[in-house]
Amino acid sequence: MDQVLLLLESKELAAALRDDLCGSYRVTLCDSSDAALDLLRELRPDVLVIDLELRGRGGLLLLKDAGTLRPPIILALTTLISPYVGQSALELKVGCVLLKPCPVWAIRRHIDEMLRLRDVPAREDPQAIVRFHLNRLNFDPNPVGFRQLYIAVHLYAQNPGQTFKYELYPAVAALSGADNGDQIERNVRNLINKAWKGREEAVWEAYFPNQTKCPTNKEFIPRLAEVLMEQSFPAPPLE
Repeated sequence: MDQVLLLLESKELAAALRDDLCGSYRVTLCDSSDAALDLLRELRPDVLVIDLELRGRGGLLLLKDAGTLRPPIILALTTLISPYVGQSALELKVGCVLLKPCPVWAIRRHIDEMLRLRDVPAREDPQAIVRFHLNRLNFDPNPVGFRQLYIAVHLYAQNPGQTFKYELYPAVAALSGADNGDQIERNVRNLINKAWKGREEAVWEAYFPNQTKCPTNKEFIPRLAEVLMEQSFPAPPLE
C-alpha cells in the first residue's frame, strides 16, 4: 500500500483528505516544516502533498532542502502562481500544482491518476508524440503558447475530465511560468486559431471529422490528449 505524506497548513483540509485517502493508502499527517525532513527520511513516502505557503520554512524551501529525500510524486497547493513558483516547481520535480482553495475530491483524483500512471510503462516517448501531432497540424513551435499547449495536453492526458479553469489552466501556468490561468487560456486559444487558419483541411479532418469551425480549447486539448493516450500507453486488459 502506497504511503502518502500530507504536509498542509490547513488542519481541516489535512483531516478531510486523510479520511478520504485512508483505506486506499497509508496516510501520515504533518503540520510542522521542522518535522517534515525527519518524516521524509523515515517514511520514504510515495506521494507528498505539500502546501507551498507552509509556515516556517515554506514549501518550496523545504523541497529544496529535502534533496534526494523528495518523493517520486509531489502534488503542491498554492494561492499564488508566479514565474518564480512555476520555475521552482519545475526544477523540484513537482508533478502537479493546484490552486487553493481546492476540494478534497480533486486532490484525491490527481493522487490516484499520478500513481496509476507511475505504474504504466510507456510504449513510445509521449513528448515526441505530442510534438509530432502539433507539427502535423501546422502549429508554430516558437510562440510561448506552444509550450503551454504542449504541457496542457500532457496534464489532461494524465487526468481526463479535469476542469479547465480551476485545475488545468492554473497547473499549466505554474509549470510554464505564466502569471495566471487566464493567460494560458488566451495563449492556447490564439495558437489554435492561428493553426486553424493556416490548416491543411485533409489533415485536420483526420483529427476533427466534420468540424466546420475552429475547435475550442475544450475540444482541442482532450482530442490531442486522447491521441497521446492511444499511442503512448497500452490498452487496458479486457474484462
